[in-house]
Amino acid sequence: MATITPPGWSRTSICANRYAGQQGCQMGGRFACKACLLVAYCGPVCQKAHWSPLLKSTWQPGWALERRTPAFVGGLLFGASGDLRNVVRTIAMLPEDFRGKVSVTLNDRDFGIVARNIIMLLVIFLSQELDEAVESVIHLWYSAFIKDLHMDLLDNRVRPLVETVCGKIGSKSPRSLLGKTWVFGSRSLRVVLRKEEWLLLPSHLQLPHNWSKSRAQEVRTACTMAEERRDYRERRMLSQLPSHPLCADKFRRDGILLLFGFSIEDFSTPNPTIFGKTEDWPMNDSADPFDGWDLREVLQIHCGPASNDIYGKLHWFLTHLLSRFYHRVSNLEIQFELLNFDAEILPDHLNSLTPSRFPMFPMADILDLQKHCGSLDVLLDGPHDNPHATLVTLFMNAVDEMADGKEEEISLKAEMMQLMKYLSPKGLGFSQGDPWMVNMLAARPLVRDVETFFDRYMEIHRFKEAEKLFGLKMKEPHTIIEPWPTRLKLRHGERGWEDEFKIRHSSAHFGCERYVEWKRIDSIPQLPQELA
Repeated sequence: MATITPPGWSRTSICANRYAGQQGCQMGGRFACKACLLVAYCGPVCQKAHWSPLLKSTWQPGWALERRTPAFVGGLLFGASGDLRNVVRTIAMLPEDFRGKVSVTLNDRDFGIVARNIIMLLVIFLSQELDEAVESVIHLWYSAFIKDLHMDLLDNRVRPLVETVCGKIGSKSPRSLLGKTWVFGSRSLRVVLRKEEWLLLPSHLQLPHNWSKSRAQEVRTACTMAEERRDYRERRMLSQLPSHPLCADKFRRDGILLLFGFSIEDFSTPNPTIFGKTEDWPMNDSADPFDGWDLREVLQIHCGPASNDIYGKLHWFLTHLLSRFYHRVSNLEIQFELLNFDAEILPDHLNSLTPSRFPMFPMADILDLQKHCGSLDVLLDGPHDNPHATLVTLFMNAVDEMADGKEEEISLKAEMMQLMKYLSPKGLGFSQGDPWMVNMLAARPLVRDVETFFDRYMEIHRFKEAEKLFGLKMKEPHTIIEPWPTRLKLRHGERGWEDEFKIRHSSAHFGCERYVEWKRIDSIPQLPQELA
């Protein structure tokens, strides 16, 4: 990606010391902090006042200093997302000379995800200016608190559209499916929801419980900074690049996706698309904006002298990507359709609601290959209609599922020997709580023999039978996404291997994410009677 200099960035940014008086230091930030390269200060006094122990190379997690067994020993946590990122990237990357018609159907069984996607697409369509649209979507998407102008956009433009629909469906039965299409010139957004979900949608546009910022922040940090989760947070810090733990700690505390040294004073309104009707923060304490993006791409962004400001880089990466998305959406004939169904019953509804065939059909977290392929293959274009039509499936946990028992013990020894080349031993500890050992175990997936494990997964789940049963065939080579996009590409000793390992280890990806692309090999698959 080309180097990007953030619009509005100034070489005389304000000093980053927020602890100097009620307003913080108001002097110009003329000198970048050479220790962290996150912010700029007016001078050494403010720099020392703003210093954090997380920046020290000698930093150790609390469980090591306190000589206790860390709380996470014996468990792991995994997450998934169904947001707009893949759609945004796909449309943003369309060639500039592309002038064809685009139809996009999005489905998720989690209504909260669908509601946020509806709201953000409406913001894109209703915003008259690029900067307004991009900034609003970034903070509605990732920030726990938003500006008054973002809230005004929701109140004055988005909410009236939703409430008009809700006002017209009072006589409909509670479970009835109701569709509404909004047209914006050559663009349209169609939403199909049950009545009860339509009536719930306005609640995602208003503040819960009339909370103040302080109350909402208290609820959020009770989760994101919970003392009982401290060991889990510090385990994550062990693998992160220098200065990134401080950035992550700041985001956990204030929840605003912004450059490190920028003021968050204007972000005073709890984000109504995130804060729900319950009294709790609705996300995992470990949820992070980086979970859905490639850290390597983000690190290429230039955002001034604060070159280690990783969340600032992500902010400008998203600014660039969403700007391209807004531009492409504004100049294409494009139709979006958003649905809220379980994937297993999706074909029953798509047959009557949408076009019967799709050129591309991405699926994630497939737990039962035959069940889902058997229901979704009929939605994929046949080879005579579109030889490029592709079903994309993502297997996130397949390798882990296969890595157990005696072979896991053998694999562990080989992996640890390999990791010794990347992470030199520190100290004398080889216990489960030793920070070096914890970091080694976290890095294991990066050197795992993923091909062997996935071959076994395909055999157990009868991938070859799926080809015969459903008229689908695995594509070789892939044409949309590489099979293992997050695994290490360089061997130890090759040029750039150290940087690649550090970045991958610091990211939220483990190298075990496996994509499989499928194509139809006949027009109408012949299903056996027992599977029909």
